[in-house]
Amino acid sequence: SVFPCFRALLDENDLRAKARAGADGGAGDAGSPATQAAATKHAFSAATPTVLKHDVAAGRPVVSMAYSQLAPQYVVVAHGELSPDAASSSSSSDDFQRASAHPGVALLWNANDAARPDKVLVAPSPIVDIALSPTRNFIVYGALKHGALCVWDLREPEGAHGGSALRLGLRTPSYTSGWNASDLHKGALRRVIVSGYNSATGVRNAEEAEQAL
Repeated sequence: SVFPCFRALLDENDLRAKARAGADGGAGDAGSPATQAAATKHAFSAATPTVLKHDVAAGRPVVSMAYSQLAPQYVVVAHGELSPDAASSSSSSDDFQRASAHPGVALLWNANDAARPDKVLVAPSPIVDIALSPTRNFIVYGALKHGALCVWDLREPEGAHGGSALRLGLRTPSYTSGWNASDLHKGALRRVIVSGYNSATGVRNAEEAEQAL
């Protein structure tokens, strides 16, 4: 899941090496203006780090993150419980105040737009692990501290969750196993992993081709 980040760092190092070679009189396009400029404008540049941070998750530590295998520029970050000091703050933004009512918060970011998260996911319990579907880029899975598994469908319109062009919507789960708490939730979850459907025939519709473990 960290491949996109490593790929970016390797690209950055390669561009910097070419730029240095050009500065030393090397051959080829190593010293071209385009090469030297690219070495400092990469999305994950070591010279200009991409910082993904927003008030909606202020006071919450990062507990889990996952990259999209289908669109590597997207990363989802799950945040832990709100610290008591942050919870008692009286000068926080509207986004923070609304999110503080939810024990679980995760932010879906587009690394090419660090101004604000693309989506804000909330849950009725702290999120301990999170995963993106490897086959459907609109499905997010979350493991909750109280033992439930949540699924968010990002195809749901932002307006259905109180969002607009100027206001972040807080997306509650599209599905949660919490309704079956008496049978399934004997303890907290620790990890969530997406796997293929365990079927001897192998004939399943696309919507049924994944299991969250």
